Amino acid sequence: MPDDVQDLFGYALYLAQIGKKHEQAKPLKGFGSASITTPKPDLDLIHERLKEAERFARGP
Repeated sequence: MPDDVQDLFGYALYLAQIGKKHEQAKPLKGFGSASITTPKPDLDLIHERLKEAERFARGP
């Protein structure tokens, strides 16, 4: 997992541990009334990183 994504999840977990919620966290479905949330990664950033890695792997 890219460092940026790991940082996002780590920070979101920290906020959850102290009783707060990350701005990108969204509630999970299927848990009834339990307020379980998960961080939503920046998919555009991940997509750009994957394209960058593919270009790098192909070489000049």
